[in-house]
Amino acid sequence: MKRLVYILVLPFILICSCNKGGEVGPIVEKAMNGIISGDYNAFVEACDLGEDSLPEDQVASAKQMTVSMLEKTMKQIKEGSDENAKKNLLKSVKVLEEKVDGDNATVKLECTTEGGETKMSDVTLKKNKNGEWKITNSNDMMPSAPDNVDDDVADNDDYYEEVEEDDNGYQEFSSDDNYYGNSLPTGSTPYKALYGKNSKYGTSLITVTAPASCDILAIIKNSKGKVVKHAYINEGDTYSFNVGVGEFQPFFVYGMNWSPEKESPNGLKGYFLDEKEVSKDDPQYIGDYEELKYVLQLRQDGNFRTKESNEAEAF
Repeated sequence: MKRLVYILVLPFILICSCNKGGEVGPIVEKAMNGIISGDYNAFVEACDLGEDSLPEDQVASAKQMTVSMLEKTMKQIKEGSDENAKKNLLKSVKVLEEKVDGDNATVKLECTTEGGETKMSDVTLKKNKNGEWKITNSNDMMPSAPDNVDDDVADNDDYYEEVEEDDNGYQEFSSDDNYYGNSLPTGSTPYKALYGKNSKYGTSLITVTAPASCDILAIIKNSKGKVVKHAYINEGDTYSFNVGVGEFQPFFVYGMNWSPEKESPNGLKGYFLDEKEVSKDDPQYIGDYEELKYVLQLRQDGNFRTKESNEAEAF
């Protein structure tokens, strides 16, 4: 059995200085206006989709898939009956502040929705190997599918054949029910019915990078032991959770071959079929504008690893 190890980068302060020169603000503003105007390629081009670690063809596929997901989600909202989803669509954005600390940056946005509500959002960026600024929490900035449409399983024709929804709203292979090789898009919340969706608010981050050889479920608990965040992260992908100030404990469930029919330890449908292992870190206190990073690895004969855990403790 492979042993799980991780690299833990302790919290560091994101804010170092306040940049007045407009270095990253215009990048974010252009990207968000792309969502508003329907120019989804403009948004995707501004996002970090693994250019530094993936082959060019995989990056191109990721960009194409993300654009397709945006087009589908926006169509569902605009043509659907969920009025709240329509009111939550972005109408305009305004850059209030940008803060740059070396190769990392944060942009504070004032976002106005079609319903007239004003919200504050923090967009995080980092420089890639080519020196280009890229948005790292793009999943948090994209619109969510209406509540009456399942957004946890992609139906991209490049990945699935004869896809249809069952009575529980899960999309599945209707041909042979073979889920080997199946996975969810990074950022999916398969247990949102129990834990809720991930809030986009919070000035601090918990950032998790999955191993290169398997997918994970990242589960975040607060100081009272309650699950407050969770997300599916594809192999090699990175996902950031927005959190407030406080103490949080992460759990990591490693696995392969996601089945929407298999019952999970929390009683809901949807879980890995194979290679399930669970690890955790100690509770960590995160201050304002801090980031806690985890880079998870599977290594043969590793000499250190995350602390062992189990499904009962994680869920």
